[in-house]
Amino acid sequence: MSTNPNCHLTRSAAEAFIKRKSHDYGELRVFVKSLYWCDEFKNLLNAIINGEVGLTSKEDDNILSVLGPSDSKVDSETETTSVVKTPKKSKKVETKVENWTRYHNGKPVEFSPLSELTEKLKKTKTADDANSLIEEIKDWATEDQSLFKTELTKHLVIIAGHSKENISIGEKIRQAKDLTTLDALEIDISEADERIQERLMELVVKRRKELEVEGNFLLESPQ
Repeated sequence: MSTNPNCHLTRSAAEAFIKRKSHDYGELRVFVKSLYWCDEFKNLLNAIINGEVGLTSKEDDNILSVLGPSDSKVDSETETTSVVKTPKKSKKVETKVENWTRYHNGKPVEFSPLSELTEKLKKTKTADDANSLIEEIKDWATEDQSLFKTELTKHLVIIAGHSKENISIGEKIRQAKDLTTLDALEIDISEADERIQERLMELVVKRRKELEVEGNFLLESPQ
């Protein structure tokens, strides 16, 4: 087997795991990580990613054969020739791959930098703290940077939605009694987090129109 310290998988363990059709996602993450680092099992990882096999489907009787020869002395140089030709995927297979990918991206392999930084991101309470983590990914691979930025965007939306400042200014806009008050609130909006400015300005425009209609009605009403 491979000497890579990240490879914690033996062939017997792999076969036992697959035959058991395990639904333990903690084990699954370790299993997939081992597939990546163990040269002998990269062909199985490719088959999983391509949607040709799934770890929990009863229809995947061929999954053990995809592991390759039982000989533990398989030459690592042959790993590049073990990629299985991908047949045209059915809608069912595409859904399976999509679900597997969503799970894998949503819960990264343990001990990965992406996993650790994503957990750190979830603990941040302000937009500034969240954005400061960008510095830590500048040396990452493009794909990992993209995944983290996606998580960052989602978290910033949550922060903005829970922002007391957002709620406070929004309520002030809705309760504004005159146009002068709205003008003052626009100054506050310009100093607020830029991610919520557009939404707040929409509220200002809406409230301004309401006040203008009310003002015109009062002018036209008989004394």
